[in-house]
Amino acid sequence: MPHIIVEHSAHLNVDIPDLLTRLHNTLAEQPTVDKARIKTRALPVALAVVGKDHTADMMHITLKVMPREPALRKVMAEALRDAAKSLIPAECPITVEVQQLDADSYCA
Repeated sequence: MPHIIVEHSAHLNVDIPDLLTRLHNTLAEQPTVDKARIKTRALPVALAVVGKDHTADMMHITLKVMPREPALRKVMAEALRDAAKSLIPAECPITVEVQQLDADSYCA
């Protein structure tokens, strides 16, 4: 914990290992985050229907963290989005969602 999960078009023209490293390091710079506990992974999506023409690439980043204040979650989401934007083609939409883990049921 925390977890960064990147879902992306399988054919997206981007260096995925570089992207994951950048996201991992970006999150590590945020308050309350211990870099040694971050788990970052990518899941290529073979098929997706995106947008009006149904042919666009896509990327969705999910950040799963223990409960944090809303303002800090927003800062984390924006930092991850900005880090991804620096590597992803401009026409590829990037979305980020922060989900809070349930401290009572999460086991590490």
